[in-house]
Amino acid sequence: MINERIERTIDDMPGHYCKSKFLAEQVAMEAASKGMPVIVVNPTVPIGPGDHNLTPPARMQLGFLNGKHPAVLDSVLNMVDGRDAARGHVLAEEKGRPGERYILAGHNLNLVEFLGHLGRVSGLPMPNRKVPYTVALLYACFSEAFANLTGKPPEAPITGVRLAKVPLKIDNSRAREELGWSVRPLDETLEDGIRWFWEHGHLQRQPKHLVQE
Repeated sequence: MINERIERTIDDMPGHYCKSKFLAEQVAMEAASKGMPVIVVNPTVPIGPGDHNLTPPARMQLGFLNGKHPAVLDSVLNMVDGRDAARGHVLAEEKGRPGERYILAGHNLNLVEFLGHLGRVSGLPMPNRKVPYTVALLYACFSEAFANLTGKPPEAPITGVRLAKVPLKIDNSRAREELGWSVRPLDETLEDGIRWFWEHGHLQRQPKHLVQE
């Protein structure tokens, strides 16, 4: 289980995005060691409504909701509602200890379990076939190459696939105990997110359960 006590190095970071985050945190912690009132928060994979830029987690969900992904890469992820993560930032400012890190982690689950939730909330069929990691990585390489040609975001970023290779079960007890932070149920996040996708024209299949309401 990953928590704030585990130390990582830049070699553990898959891809430039993760490396940049790691280096930025190092600078922040160095400033804290010199007396600056710095508090670090680490949200996990953000999901939920309001993702106007359609970041990789949103595009992953849309791929399944729109029936574009016929198989799933079985991996363990931690997902957090973006609204809960935002509230965690505020609580860290109000109650956090300078020089400390707080992991804003939501729900630990493998991708197959996540699709079970996504299918139940949306009423849409989800894939049940699993794709090997090497196949997923090869697809991600083609996806990024195509994205470079078209200027559009890749369907499957290489960094995301590499992250999926490492089980990411994360402990959020420090944020809960020291900040009074909590997370809402996963199905509530998915329901609000799916409704937002539908209302903003991102879904090509009707989410049966939500439309019936």
